[in-house]
This record gives sequence, C-alpha cells and structure tokens, in this order.
Amino acid sequence: MEKLIAAKTTEREETIDKIEQTLEEIKDMEDTRKEENDDFKEAKKDDEDAIELITDARDALAKFYKENALLQAPEFQTSPDQAPEFKLSSTGKSKNQAKGIVGLMDILIEDLETEIKNGKKGEEEAQLEFEKNLKAAKTLVKELKKKKTNLKEQIAEHEEDKTSEGEDKDANNEDLTDEND
Repeated sequence: MEKLIAAKTTEREETIDKIEQTLEEIKDMEDTRKEENDDFKEAKKDDEDAIELITDARDALAKFYKENALLQAPEFQTSPDQAPEFKLSSTGKSKNQAKGIVGLMDILIEDLETEIKNGKKGEEEAQLEFEKNLKAAKTLVKELKKKKTNLKEQIAEHEEDKTSEGEDKDANNEDLTDEND
C-alpha cells in the first residue's frame, strides 16, 4: 500500500508540474501571438502609409508632366521665323518618360497592396492556428486537472485502505499474541 501510495503521489506531482508547464506554454503562446499581431498591424500601417505617399507623388508627377508638356515652346534668339540648327525633342518624348515613372509608381503601389493582402491572409492563418493550439492546450489543462483530482481521491482511498490494513494488522497481532499466550 505504501508503494502504491508513493507511486500515485509521484504521478500526482508530475501531473501538477505538467499543468504548470502547460499554463506557462499557454501564456507564452498568447504573448507570442500578441507580438505577431502587433507586428502585422505595424507592417500593414507602414504599407498603407507608403501607398498613400506614392499615390500622392504619382498624382503630382502626372499632373506636373501633363501641365508642363503643353508649355514647352521653343524659344528663338534671332527671329521666330528662323528655326534653330538643332532639333528639339517633341513634347511626347518627355510624356513617355513620365509614363515610365508613373507606371513604376503604379507597380510599387500594386506590390504594396499585394503585400497587405498576403499579410492579412497570413495573419488569419496564424490566428486560426493559434486558436487551435490554444484550445488543445486548454483541453489538456482541463484533463490534467481532472487527473490530479482523481489521483488525490485515489491516494485518499489508499490511505484509508492502509489505515484499515494497519488496524487489521494490529488486531491480528493482538489475536496472535493472545493465541500464543
């Protein structure tokens, strides 16, 4: 009975340790998840701010090229009827340059929007995984607490059995002594 009680007591202590470890793991999971979520929110805000800045810059650049492309008239030093000896680039040429820069800005905006979209998807997956793991950990804690209670009850029953056996042993020893006398 003493060996059985010792084994159950050891098992109960191990169960208590497992409960504490699991609760610590739950706390770590929650802290990690909060940090990951904060990082996601910060990255998302940074990307949204970048999109806003690039959009403003793109719009201003497009407006500038649109307004200034029509204003470029050649200046003549001698007379307006005499053309210079070199060719001026057409207004369409700088317009194409503007299209390239504006197009590049559009690509940057699209990349940032894709990054936000992928970040949201990754955040949702991470949250679902966290919830699944948290549920499993809480279920484990619940089962371990139930096991701890059962072991406590078993130890108490074994203690009662031990006491009963001890009383029976004492009674038997008295009977043996009486018999021998």
